[in-house]
Amino acid sequence: MTQAIANSRFAALVEAALIINLDDRTDRWAQVESVLDGVLPTLARQRLPAVRGTDLDGFGRPPWFRGRRRDRTWAGRAGVLLSHRRALQQARAQGWRNALILEDDVVFTGAAPPVLEQLAITLQSTPWDICYLGYTDPKSPFVRVADLGNDHALWSVSGCNTAHAYLVRDTAFEWILARLPNEANVWDWLSHHRAVDRWYYRNLSRRFRVLAISPSVVNQRPGISDITQRDNDGRHVTSVNAAQAITSGFGWRNTLRHAGWRLAEPRDWLRGRIKRLRGF
Repeated sequence: MTQAIANSRFAALVEAALIINLDDRTDRWAQVESVLDGVLPTLARQRLPAVRGTDLDGFGRPPWFRGRRRDRTWAGRAGVLLSHRRALQQARAQGWRNALILEDDVVFTGAAPPVLEQLAITLQSTPWDICYLGYTDPKSPFVRVADLGNDHALWSVSGCNTAHAYLVRDTAFEWILARLPNEANVWDWLSHHRAVDRWYYRNLSRRFRVLAISPSVVNQRPGISDITQRDNDGRHVTSVNAAQAITSGFGWRNTLRHAGWRLAEPRDWLRGRIKRLRGF
């Protein structure tokens, strides 16, 4: 299988796979390399050192932290956010046309190889900017774009939760990076937006075409995430609800979806101010 996949169109499509992994979790790196051996060729993958949120300046001290139960969860969110920002910076610096961003707890389904092969063929003639290979809780509206075989399809979506496996094109690098925070303002940014995947689904499809494979072909290994310190318990939805599919009007429906999220921004801002006064 490895040789067949290494010569596949998907391998040719992916400029590089950036895998987010904490420096001290060499066991996780060995595990994810083993997982990827049957899906991506060795030369297409690079390890990206993850950011540990508890090491960031300001963690554990007021105004943002007051010794509460979820302090480490918020630190984990900061680490995830800055790790994904680092991945996008790396892709831009290398001049890549696209990058596959993965977290080190990914698990590919048995259907992944043929579905990814068909995905690469489809993306050659389909406009796209972001494509989720793995996700949870996709956001409507949903438009079916193409059949990928093996009971999988490619969908246009408003957004998705989680960010453990997604393709991103260079058309989106600059715009996203200009809006994500750095270490100096990460706590303030999180107080308003809560998490990078939440910000993604509330913002990306306003400007870019966001696609998702349904059902997901990349899931997360059950257990406690090193970065977020939360359990990947598998209770979330990992496929598009085909019963909600539409055949026209995606643009205005998506605009309405985003208008609802825009209306929530004053509340998010107020919550952020409260967090600054009282801590996370």
